[in-house]
Amino acid sequence: MKQHFTFLMMILLAGVGFALVSCQKDNSAQPTEAAESHRLDTQASSALDRINAFRESLEQSQSNPGAKDASCLSIDDAVWNVEALFNYTYAYPELVCSRTRAYDTALYLPVTRHDSVMMTDLTLFYERMYGAAGAFFQRDTLSNRHLLLLDVEPGDMLGDQVRITLHTLIGSVTGTPQQASEPQQPWPGPFAEGEWWFYGENGGGSGGSGSDAANELTKYLRMYLIPEAPDGYYYIYTNIIQQNSSEPLAHTYGGACCEFYRNNPQGLEVPDELVLDSDELNFHYFGEKDLVMNQLYGYGMGTPTLRTLCGVHVIDSCNINNNMYTTIKHCTTAFYGVGLLVFNGSGHQRGRIEP
Repeated sequence: MKQHFTFLMMILLAGVGFALVSCQKDNSAQPTEAAESHRLDTQASSALDRINAFRESLEQSQSNPGAKDASCLSIDDAVWNVEALFNYTYAYPELVCSRTRAYDTALYLPVTRHDSVMMTDLTLFYERMYGAAGAFFQRDTLSNRHLLLLDVEPGDMLGDQVRITLHTLIGSVTGTPQQASEPQQPWPGPFAEGEWWFYGENGGGSGGSGSDAANELTKYLRMYLIPEAPDGYYYIYTNIIQQNSSEPLAHTYGGACCEFYRNNPQGLEVPDELVLDSDELNFHYFGEKDLVMNQLYGYGMGTPTLRTLCGVHVIDSCNINNNMYTTIKHCTTAFYGVGLLVFNGSGHQRGRIEP
């Protein structure tokens, strides 16, 4: 699979009723189980309190639109608050999806001379975030679509504003999570013998549905690699980072090359290039898992990392020039964040994005 992956890995934090689960590579001496549990409980309570406090401030500011709220936050705190509250309120990362779509857009957040953000401006920005997400839902054609994740990424300053990019992951929901054990490698894997799928947007396959190889890989990667919450709980994510494989890069897995990208395939129809059988799909599944879970673990996050995989979106395409397939490629977007484990009985009700 020739990819340029710059994925980041993440870990979850766990606590009481709503918790954080931490899983880190650290060879130093570990604290006692009781001390570690107390530390995680404190982190969980602090995170939930912070989200609820910001929600109260936001609601107060929305109920008094003419009033100027002089309170200020740092840019980092402002980004954390809007991302955490938005995902806490609208995101459903645990749902089973047949297809996913990723959308990006840029908004601008006013800042003061001291690089701070006024609460009044942040309130208006949060409303624009909702409007941007609603616009994605309005023009998307997926059935039964839900917001899976929203990554809020601060960028460069432009005068007295900071550029904020919204990375939105939407899914066509087909069901709720089901406990499943990942097949053992080497092959066979999640794809059954005799199964095959085309490259290309909704190219179809042996199952007769309007899916494609990328959709099917996305489904299984989400099913097996994204952590499943215990019964009675669900995860939301904060501190989310998006990474893209925007350019092809050769990657060797198990002594063979994962060639999801091929330059100048020969012939007009190129049947062998455009179709992946079950052995090839299982090979690429395990190769992608190796990339995400081992090769790129902790990349760019310092030690220890506090993020874990929380979203995946795979796309494939075939470029045609003068009736010849010039490029067949496969690109992946991965999302990593700090997971918050929320108790279903906590009284918190998630909503839906309305176009």
